[in-house]
Amino acid sequence: MNKTRLVTASMIAGSLLFSHAALAAEQGITGQYEKNEQTRMQLQKLPAPVADTMFKLLKYMPELETMGMEINVEDLPDSKKKVYGVMFNKKEAEEYKDLYATTNISEDGILYDFHQYDSIHKSETRPSDSVAKEKSLAFLKLMMGDERAYVLQGISTGGQTSIDKDGNREVTKYASVRFFPLIHGIPLTNRNSIQIDIDKNGRVASWFNNDEDIQENAFPQPIHTITEKEAEKAFLEAASASLSYNEAEFVRIGDTKAEHITRPVLKYMIDTQAIDALTGKPVKNKVKDLYQEKVVSVQGKGKKLSVTSEKEAADLLKTELAIDVAGLELHKDGDGIEQTKVYQWRKNDDVSYVVQTTATGDVVHFGAFLNEKVKKEESITRTEAASRALTFLQTYLPSHIKELQMSYREQEKSDDWVDESKLPPDHVMLISFREMKDNIPIDSRSYNIYVDTSTGKVVGIFMESMLGKIELPDGNDRVSPQQAVKAYVEKYPLTLQYVWPSILNQKADKPLLVYAPLAGYEGQYVDAITGKVEQAER
Repeated sequence: MNKTRLVTASMIAGSLLFSHAALAAEQGITGQYEKNEQTRMQLQKLPAPVADTMFKLLKYMPELETMGMEINVEDLPDSKKKVYGVMFNKKEAEEYKDLYATTNISEDGILYDFHQYDSIHKSETRPSDSVAKEKSLAFLKLMMGDERAYVLQGISTGGQTSIDKDGNREVTKYASVRFFPLIHGIPLTNRNSIQIDIDKNGRVASWFNNDEDIQENAFPQPIHTITEKEAEKAFLEAASASLSYNEAEFVRIGDTKAEHITRPVLKYMIDTQAIDALTGKPVKNKVKDLYQEKVVSVQGKGKKLSVTSEKEAADLLKTELAIDVAGLELHKDGDGIEQTKVYQWRKNDDVSYVVQTTATGDVVHFGAFLNEKVKKEESITRTEAASRALTFLQTYLPSHIKELQMSYREQEKSDDWVDESKLPPDHVMLISFREMKDNIPIDSRSYNIYVDTSTGKVVGIFMESMLGKIELPDGNDRVSPQQAVKAYVEKYPLTLQYVWPSILNQKADKPLLVYAPLAGYEGQYVDAITGKVEQAER
C-alpha cells in the first residue's frame, strides 16, 4: 500500500485539497497521556496493535485513565479476526459520575468504533462546520496516521434525543463528519467510510469505521475514461425524478443546517444513476428494477381502533391478528410529552407483539416483530402478498379515500458473486401505500403493511395518516423532472469515484469506476415550485 499523506476535500468537482500543515494541528486532543500503572498492566495483556490503539485513545482522552476498564474478546462474524471490546466504567468521583466510553478494536489494531458520553459536555446545538472539520481531521490523523489519504464527503447534523416517562427531554446534537478513502486519488464511496461525530465543545463523541483492508491493485486505473461532460450528458438522460407531496417537510431558512422550518411542499426526489466511467453506460440498478409501483382503487370501511388499557391492547391483537398474548409479560412505555403509549409483550428474544397509540388512544401501529433466524420457503408470491395487504388495509382505511399508490419490491435474484446461503432470512415483506392528490402521492399520509410470505399472514400495520387537513401547494406551475435533475447536478456535480458492489459482508469480485454525485443522502430534494435544491436536516 502506498504511503500517502492525509488530505481532505470539499464536495465540489475537482476535490480541492488542503495542505498537510493544516492537518497536522491536533487541537482536538484534550491532553497528554499520563502513566497509570493499573491501566498499563491491563494493556500489557493485549496484543501490541490493540494496545497501541488504546494508547492513542488515552492520549486523546486522558480522563479515561481515572475509570475502571473491562476487556472482552469475541470473534468477528465472517472473519478470522478477534475483536477486543473495551468498556470504561463510570468512576464514583463526582466529576466523572456521568462519563463513560466504549470501543471495539480488531486484533490488528483497527479502531472499529468508539463512543463516549459526558453529561457535562452535552448540548442542544452542534459546532460549526469549520470547527467540526478541524477537530475531526485532528482525530483522524491521530488514529490513522499518514498511511492513507481521505476525502471529506460532507458534514451533517446528528445526535440523539431521550425522553423519560415524566416528560424530561434531553437532546444532544453532533456534527457528523464523513470521510471516504482515496485510491489512486479517487474516493471509494459506497462501502468504505469513516464517520466522526463532534460535539459542541469540539470533542469526539463517536467514531464509526467501515474502512476495511483495501488491495489497491484490485482497482482499475483512471485511464481511458469518458469526460465529465460526457458523463453528465449520460447522467441527465438516465436519472429520474419522482414527484410527491409532504405536509411537513423540512426547509432550510438560514446559513446553518440547524436553521429550518417545516411547511407543505411539492418536491422531486432524484433517483441518481451512476455512469460507468469506462463505457459511458448507466450502471444497472437492480433494486430500482425490482420495485413495483402502481395506483390501486380502494373502498375503505373506516374501522377505527382505540386502546386505552393493557386489556384493550391485548384484545385488539387477538381480534385483528389472532395473536394471543395471555401469559406473556407486558412492557409498557411512553414518551411523557405527546403521551404516545406502547404496549409490548415478549414471547422470547425472537418474537414480540406491539400496540402503539396516540395521546388520545388512537391506534397507529400493531403487530408482531419477528427476528428471523431460519430460512423458510415462501408459501405465497410477492404479488399475492401485496393483494392480501391491500385487502387488510381497506378494513381500517377512511371511506373517503378512493385510490392509493401501492409499492413493494419483488424477490431479488442475487448476482453470481452472492452466496445466498449466507444471507439472513427475509420472509417479512413490506408493502407501502400512500394517499394521493391530483395523482401525486403524499409522503406524510402513508400506510405500511407487513406480510409473512412463509405463512401468507399479515403480521403488522403502521398508519402515519394522523395529520389534520393541511392545504398543499398547487402543482400546476411546477418545474419539469428534467429541470429538477439538472438543478440537482448543478448543486452536486458528478465526480469520478470507485464503488464496490456489496451486500452485507459479501462483495463483488472487483470494484467499478464511475461518475456520480459525491453526495450521501441527507434529505436532499428539489422544490418542485421553486426549482431549488433543499437539504433537510432530520
